[in-house]
Order: sequence, then structure tokens, then C-alpha cells
Amino acid sequence: MRKVDTAALVLGIGLLVAGIGCNGGAGTATASNTAGTTPTQAQQVQQILKDNCMPCHASGRPSGATSLDTMDGIKQAIVPKDAAKSRIVIRMTGSNGQPTMPLNRPKLSDDKIKTVEDWINAGAPTS
Repeated sequence: MRKVDTAALVLGIGLLVAGIGCNGGAGTATASNTAGTTPTQAQQVQQILKDNCMPCHASGRPSGATSLDTMDGIKQAIVPKDAAKSRIVIRMTGSNGQPTMPLNRPKLSDDKIKTVEDWINAGAPTS
């Protein structure tokens, strides 16, 4: 299993895309954003994951054996173009009788969940 630098993951969903073959591995996204511009969908997802998932699901001993700072872990958490089958969405929504994530914290807003779903349904693009 190849470890990915957490900062690189947070700054570049391009690592995710390269690892699962979307966009043929071309291009990377960055979290930098020029003042006055709207963040891309990938940047919005990056922020949602950073704020709500990475505190428990990154580096060292990830909760529930789900590590979002390895390519293998990320690949297991999403099904590109099928958010309904993506474990990360199932856990965010609490569907299929699963506990809602983030655990012991307020459920994510419908807007944040929809952003993640839309990104996955779009094939997890980098920009």
C-alpha cells in the first residue's frame, strides 16, 4: 500500500484521480484559489473531506480501517460515477443502516453531501 502525503492529498485531488484512472491521470487540482473566484467542485470536496473526514480517517491508525490518505483507501471509499454505491456517501447519509459520519458530530449539511455526490457522479474530476 502506497502512503500519500496528507498535505498533497488535501491540496490535490489529482492524486486520487491519477490513482483510479479518471482523466487518464492527467492534471492535478490545487486548493489554492485566487481571491474573488469560486472554488472548483474538486476544491469544495477537498475542503469537506479535510474538515470532516481527515481528522479520523488519515495517517497512522484510521478509524474503521478506512484511511483517506492512501490511494487504496480512497479507491475503496468511492465508486466513480456512482455516488449511491460509494461508501463515503453511504456513511455521510447514514443509509443502509450505517452510522452517520462524522461519528459523534453533527451530520453534514445536505449541500455538502450533494457536493460530494455530484463530484463522484461526475467521475471525481480534478477541476
